Amino acid sequence: MELKKNIQTQIYSKIDELPSLPSVIPKILAIAQDENSSVDDLAKLIAKGPSLTSKILKVANSAYYGFSGKIATIEMAISVIGFNMLKSLVISIGMIDSKPSTGRSTHYSRKGLWVHSLGVAKMMQILGEKYYSRKEREHLYVIGLLHDIGKMIFDKYFSIQYEYALDQAGVSDYANLFDLEKKFIGMDHGEVAALLFQRWKFPKQIVEIIRYHHWEEVPDSVNKKDLAILRISNIIVEQLNIGNNGNPVAEEFNQSDLDLFGMTEEDIENLKNKLLDVKDEIFDFYDIIK
Repeated sequence: MELKKNIQTQIYSKIDELPSLPSVIPKILAIAQDENSSVDDLAKLIAKGPSLTSKILKVANSAYYGFSGKIATIEMAISVIGFNMLKSLVISIGMIDSKPSTGRSTHYSRKGLWVHSLGVAKMMQILGEKYYSRKEREHLYVIGLLHDIGKMIFDKYFSIQYEYALDQAGVSDYANLFDLEKKFIGMDHGEVAALLFQRWKFPKQIVEIIRYHHWEEVPDSVNKKDLAILRISNIIVEQLNIGNNGNPVAEEFNQSDLDLFGMTEEDIENLKNKLLDVKDEIFDFYDIIK
């Protein structure tokens, strides 16, 4: 417990560095969270960062959205991407641009983790379209994209401990990286990410799913369907070896997660095929925002 408090204190003391974002990005996040803000307010602020503007326009024109070469302004890009997606992109770009770690574990790479996260986000988007209404699924992509950011925080600020956890997971046939994080650092990556997102005033529905996505027992307040969608997506991406999240062996599906949606083995295989169909798009998307 004392170790956990010490880590919390260190994270809070470095909150302005997690990640080392361009100065315009916290302002963008504040506007994106303000219900009274307009698209024009957001567009004017984004325009102050040429590099950020360029990347956002590239994303809006990417194959992900099907508007190749048609989105010429930030206003149009925001209407295509949406506020929630824009928020996750802003953070993603900041994290990718931040100083690389000094860790040398053979079981972790920044690119591998980002490709994994993009794959999970895409899978959650696919599942959302199948099982959710349009309004209900808006936040799913954001959760998928950001669910492992805690690992990047570990890599950046607790690199020695995290390298050891990664190496131990890599030589074990049974140890889960999630459990090793708790053992060697005192918290898991979901908890650390939740601390950061709470400081950034992210919606509770996003914070809670990321905080508890590896826990067996979760509070009643957690949306069990959202949690199951993330877990299922995470495992599908692991099993397809799209990117690398540090776990040397893919996890097994929790039957109760599958039962929430009545998923069969045939459904899982169909979902895997759908994700493989857009695998190249995932790597292209990474190349845009890196």
